[in-house]
Amino acid sequence: MTLMLDDFPLDQWPARVSDRQRFEGGRLLRIVTLRGASDDFETTSALTQALDRLVGATLSHEPVRLRLHPGRSLPVRLRSFTRETLPGAASGAFALELEATHPWEEGDVDTEQVAPVTGNGVATMIAMDGTLAATLRLSFQASSPAMLLQFGDGQHTLSYFGLVPAGSVLVVDAGPRRAWLDGEEVTSQVSGDYLMVYPSATPISVNADMGAPPSGTLTLSWRDRWL
Repeated sequence: MTLMLDDFPLDQWPARVSDRQRFEGGRLLRIVTLRGASDDFETTSALTQALDRLVGATLSHEPVRLRLHPGRSLPVRLRSFTRETLPGAASGAFALELEATHPWEEGDVDTEQVAPVTGNGVATMIAMDGTLAATLRLSFQASSPAMLLQFGDGQHTLSYFGLVPAGSVLVVDAGPRRAWLDGEEVTSQVSGDYLMVYPSATPISVNADMGAPPSGTLTLSWRDRWL
């Protein structure tokens, strides 16, 4: 696979990758260093332009996506850049040091699973391809009124203190830690621990503490994570 910085390919530079992780200051740091060299450029001007484009791909106010593996990426910021060129020669080398904004790689697309809810208890089992727990986004569309709903993942429980009328949709997103009912924010009516999905099979349960058992459709989505 060709290494990528966002949409910029590093195919002109056969690069060696050093991927280091260390625990420091209460958090896990991940530093990726790319080292490359090439003597395939026809002119020194072409070499200079290639090096400029390389470092330019990392100069952004927002993190850029480093793609080390197919289908996933790591958000990084530029930490240091060193270039070496020989006067009058169309050959050069570089060392690009990047610091990840968080230590895990994340899938490029969401995984989604839909399950019917026909009563209290486990509605479905989900499993991920990644190696690290990921935040879960759930959407519950009620087919009959549901009161005081509780959602669980086998380790955490989250409660919604309100009514979900028939036809309405309750969305709870563990990423931003927010909730909405029919598009209106109801985060203040949510209590407990937001749900996660794990590398092992994760049971997702739905229960109603008052009134009739829950009935509707549950849509779950997440992005796999890897360390």
